[in-house]
Amino acid sequence: MKKSNLLICILLVSSVLLTSCVLPPEEQPLEPTVFTTAPTVVTEPTLTTEPTMVTEPPTEPETEPPTEPVTEPVEPPTEETKEPADGDMVRVKDYIPDISVELKYATTDNFTGQVIYTFTEAYLRYGTVKKLMQVQETLKTYGFGLKIWDAFRPLYGQQALWDAYPDANFVSRPGTGVRAHCRGHAVDITMVDSAGNEVEMPSGFDNFTALGDKDYSDCSEEAAYHASLLDRVMKDNGFTGYKREWWHYVDTVDYPLEEMLDPAVASQWYVNCNQWISLRKTASSSSVALTRINKGERLTVLGWTEKFAYVDYAGQRGYVLATYLLPVESLTEQLSVVQKTAKYSYSQMCTDLSSLVAKYPEYTALSDIGTSENGLQIPVLLVGNPDSENQILLQGGIHGREHATSWLLMAMAELWLSTGSVAQWDVCFHIIPMTNPDGVAISQSGTLPAELVSVYNYDLKQGYTSLKKSEYAIQWKANANGVDLNRNFDMGWEDYQGRTEPSSERYKGESAVCAAEAKALQDYTLQYDFDATLSYHASGSVLYIGDRSQTLAREMGYVTGYTAISASKTDAAGYRDWAEGVLNIPSVTVEVAYTASPLPEKELESVLARNEDVLKALAHWVLIK
Repeated sequence: MKKSNLLICILLVSSVLLTSCVLPPEEQPLEPTVFTTAPTVVTEPTLTTEPTMVTEPPTEPETEPPTEPVTEPVEPPTEETKEPADGDMVRVKDYIPDISVELKYATTDNFTGQVIYTFTEAYLRYGTVKKLMQVQETLKTYGFGLKIWDAFRPLYGQQALWDAYPDANFVSRPGTGVRAHCRGHAVDITMVDSAGNEVEMPSGFDNFTALGDKDYSDCSEEAAYHASLLDRVMKDNGFTGYKREWWHYVDTVDYPLEEMLDPAVASQWYVNCNQWISLRKTASSSSVALTRINKGERLTVLGWTEKFAYVDYAGQRGYVLATYLLPVESLTEQLSVVQKTAKYSYSQMCTDLSSLVAKYPEYTALSDIGTSENGLQIPVLLVGNPDSENQILLQGGIHGREHATSWLLMAMAELWLSTGSVAQWDVCFHIIPMTNPDGVAISQSGTLPAELVSVYNYDLKQGYTSLKKSEYAIQWKANANGVDLNRNFDMGWEDYQGRTEPSSERYKGESAVCAAEAKALQDYTLQYDFDATLSYHASGSVLYIGDRSQTLAREMGYVTGYTAISASKTDAAGYRDWAEGVLNIPSVTVEVAYTASPLPEKELESVLARNEDVLKALAHWVLIK
């Protein structure tokens, strides 16, 4: 073969190989991100009713979300919305418009005196709804109608009821019980007259005395008639009752537990990617793709799990990567003080803290835990009753490049204050948004101070980094002295094997708690009898926990969808390890998001949506623990 022909063949083969290696643009983030280390591949935990426990935690992901081949076969979405399958969860009023709904557990008017869930619409299996349609039509011939007091109940709601009243005669065990309400085929109901007024019944809702049972000898004739009529019509249409509760009925057709739907979460989002994303059968990037969802198309988010959103798209339900979603109605637009930004600076935080205290003086106080190595005060915002017996600490921004967590904590605080939730719970939150202001400043500026240039040169020589100096600065995690603050606490410090010299990360310092910021956080923690601590990091969409924090993590998992992972030795010398290991305080490290830090602004919406109810979950946990 002639040399010229051989050269042409080589070029053609090389071209084919290069073309096959080009990543498709459909599921790539819009902003490229530079990373210092390769990712650790982790097998995805199987979903359970509670946060999954995994023995070895993954390192935080530091690569872009996986791309998918364009040639992947998918099933196109149907153009017309078909009638739901019997097992589909639907909003009851969409099919029975004249039914009355007053969900008691969405208010304090229930036996716990607490709000158990925040949604006000009743959801049930479509097969169950069809039976209720017949009940409603039959009752109309008697001049009555149905009123729903409780229908589908998320697993976290079942847990809350059990915590308040752990009696299996009246409340199903959240882990092993039947949990009919969590299956979406049980309903608590009463009757109303033609004007919508409740008729007389043997008792009120959740009356656990003899008045609540189906022996109507202890109530008026009118109440007995109403309860008997309801019972007969419900049973004639495929429901069974419960002898201790005249209001409780279960569809005779069984359904599996609904582990993902949370009506409190349900909201409209749209796809924000280059081309399209995959709707997958399960919460795994290797799962079967049901269809593609194009850029800009809308879907309904029904829940969250790990790095995925559980969604409804054109009548199909499945999982998509949460990082590619933006809300139609932005949650951040409800914030009047804390504005969304990819670079939430120290000065902006201080301004916002002052604004929050001025706006909510009755429920807030501002202090500091000490100063950074460069002399910046490290503020702490007290939210709630400072004299409460229930005290919880939350801190973020302990790693420079993870400054999005500072914004998140501030946004969470404003939402808690603006919705009035702060007045409903006897708890005080100590929120330290930015533990490491010096490190945050380095990352946000992308500029190394002169005294840290030698640190960069050393890391470059040792092969710890190959980044340009500005990119290296953006990826900075440590404090101004090159000490990784989350490797500087006195729990496993001696055993931790990191870098031996000051660096952008993983250098534990000359001695435990030698860094000014770590010392300040330690001393502040020792001043109070904290019930729990939360440390916010980015990223991974997981919860790192210890033995003492399992119930706390379960509560957190219900509202965030993050998976709980045993911290073991991977988190040696971290704040969480010290707080739980030395002080015996239940403590959780919360790794938000999926894209590597610094997080892009577009991911802040889904991060806030998943953490919106964390303070409420903590308040509930501390009151019943």
